[in-house]
Amino acid sequence: MAYDTERKKYSKKHLWIVELEIDGIVQRFCEDITPLPSGLVATPTLRGMPSVNPAMIDLKGGIGVRAKCNVSFSEHEDYTVYGSIQNPVRFWSRWRAENPYYLGQRISVLSGYIPESGEYNEDNFVRRDYIIETFSQTGGGVTITGKDPLKLASNDRAKAPRESNGSLITEMTETTTAVNLQPSGIGDLEYPASNGIIRIGDEVMIYTTRTGDSITGLTRGAFNTEIGSHGENDTVQLCLRYDGLTVNAIVEDLLTTYANVDVSYIPSAQWAAEISDSFITSYSVLITEPEGVQDLLEEFAQSAPHYLYYDERVNQIQLKALRPPPQDAPVYTWEGNFLQGSTSVTDKQDMRVSTVVCRFGIINPVKDLDETSNYRAAYVREDTDSVTNYGQRAYKTINSRWITEDNQTAAVLMSARVGRRFSEAPRMLNLTMDAKDADVWAGDSVRLETDLIEQAGGGFPLINYQVISASEKQNFQYSMLEHTYGPALPQDQDVEDENTRLVYISGEQDQLKGGGSTARTLRELYEEVYPSEPLEAQFDVRFVIESNGVLGSSDSTQHAIKTGAWPELTTPPLIVNNGLIVGKGGDGRRGVGEDGGPAILLENDIRLNNINTIGGGGGGGGGGVFTQNGNDYSAGGGGGGGFLNGQGSNSSAPIGLTVAGEDGANTLGGSGGSTEESYGGSGGDLG
Repeated sequence: MAYDTERKKYSKKHLWIVELEIDGIVQRFCEDITPLPSGLVATPTLRGMPSVNPAMIDLKGGIGVRAKCNVSFSEHEDYTVYGSIQNPVRFWSRWRAENPYYLGQRISVLSGYIPESGEYNEDNFVRRDYIIETFSQTGGGVTITGKDPLKLASNDRAKAPRESNGSLITEMTETTTAVNLQPSGIGDLEYPASNGIIRIGDEVMIYTTRTGDSITGLTRGAFNTEIGSHGENDTVQLCLRYDGLTVNAIVEDLLTTYANVDVSYIPSAQWAAEISDSFITSYSVLITEPEGVQDLLEEFAQSAPHYLYYDERVNQIQLKALRPPPQDAPVYTWEGNFLQGSTSVTDKQDMRVSTVVCRFGIINPVKDLDETSNYRAAYVREDTDSVTNYGQRAYKTINSRWITEDNQTAAVLMSARVGRRFSEAPRMLNLTMDAKDADVWAGDSVRLETDLIEQAGGGFPLINYQVISASEKQNFQYSMLEHTYGPALPQDQDVEDENTRLVYISGEQDQLKGGGSTARTLRELYEEVYPSEPLEAQFDVRFVIESNGVLGSSDSTQHAIKTGAWPELTTPPLIVNNGLIVGKGGDGRRGVGEDGGPAILLENDIRLNNINTIGGGGGGGGGGVFTQNGNDYSAGGGGGGGFLNGQGSNSSAPIGLTVAGEDGANTLGGSGGSTEESYGGSGGDLG
């Protein structure tokens, strides 16, 4: 662009211009220079150089420090409106009277250069847009402060969901399934007509239909909350549900729907491309009460590592994933580019992370998010080299309501990204460069060589950095954070490979779906974890059954797992079994024991890494029969090993002590029962 060409000329002449846009009407001001550039229409009352404080990226997540500008203008007399030569009016006094609702309107700072010809050309300027935050006035002039559009997401300005104004007309008992709202008309104003989720007290409910102010078809105690009674005038709060959405979709909705950020500041296609290259899973959450959007963005960024910042050069909000450094970043050196004496280095020991703990699968969404017992699962990643090298652990603990219990892939990805990015304490580098060298900005990656950092054996290493903050003053000032990225651990399971698709299975799983007559296939399970993504031939699909995973069936005619049919993949799906894949244990009987169930049905080629146990269910033990006085009696058989465990059978006898057959365990059959006259057969161990 022409701005970059003029910026690099030694004969360049700089000029600051400020625009105010109030309700579509634009006014322009500039520095008081003589002569004014030809073609520039502006009032020369800009007082001094605008103070422009840049955005500062927070790699821990969220929106960081927002960009800000402070601009001062001299007061001047205005003869154009109301006044006359004999009785002029003060321009800024009139401006304030005519624009009382300036808050949130646009103020733009334009930085650029005037060529030797003396003509104004907007292509020679970079425009930085802000929203007006404050206005202060003295007799000599005014000062206006602007902040970037992310200011609209501040907790004191934006909440999600919004506060609901409806309440109960009458009290609810624990069996109530329909309610009426007050005040009149609030239903149509604030609540969806169908499939809404509401919170009353500490109970969450789902309703099927709302007609006017009447809500019917209530499902009580939804999302594991407790059913209770509720009183007249209790608030009926509408909840916010994101179900299986991408990172960019959630962030964009929070900003545009709840913080009222103009969509022009959001490059949606760019965000979508960044996320599709960085995250292979979706995220879900239920937010049951109004919370600050800024807090929600920061919380979400902890679960799906990314950061937001405002790029003043292009006047857009950037969304970037936390990921490895690029290998082709531009190079800058202390000898060729840094202004002498401008460099400083600070170790950031507080940013190091050796051990990441992620709790996920929230149980009750109305309870305290820091209550550790309120999560079904936990994942721990520890870099032992980092612990050894530094002589101590450095913990990062995330309690995530955004990661569901069946989406451990997201927990592994988060832990690997954070753990690798901060396994070494990074260094912060501050430096200044002349305008002719200032081709990078906040969010960019660079490779730097400085005389303040030497390597063992001598010499200055070329190190990766991320630009955390960039500021234009007389020169360009930068803060850059060393972009360390440690090696992967075996437990990371190649989760950062864009073609790896992981599905984790833990706990006791009855046919992978909690019962029923037809087993859910691995293919169906995959599509539940990755619902919106087409399956591509190059994907490396891996099912990781964890050490506490026990896969079985409640039906001895059904397999513990079935592979299902898969399209032609470069490599077949992989099953890594750290737990148990076992058929149902046969039930013991007083007659012939029940057969055990099968373990795996292969409907497709697979790869198998069996670290623990795969087995068909053991058969149930038969009864030990005897006859007395023409009646048949028997000792019950023991249950077969498997999951579900085979059930032992009761023993029967006319008199004397009887012992029932024992239930089977996951891998072993139970002992047979007994009477004084006979013994039942033991259940079989796994096949």
